[in-house]
Amino acid sequence: MRENQPKGFAGVTHGVGPGGAFDYVMLYGSIAVVVVTLMLFFRFLLRPDNRRNQARREQLTFR
Repeated sequence: MRENQPKGFAGVTHGVGPGGAFDYVMLYGSIAVVVVTLMLFFRFLLRPDNRRNQARREQLTFR
């Protein structure tokens, strides 16, 4: 079965793997979305208090 799989996906996927150019675009596009989402998650997890939120808080305080 490994001989039917593309070189980069041998042993990683079940079946024949991506078949055409559109499959590769969808695969790499989804990987990019996941990587960007993880980067933003950790950015806001580690530094949730940025200037934009601080400006909103200052506008909402009643003095």
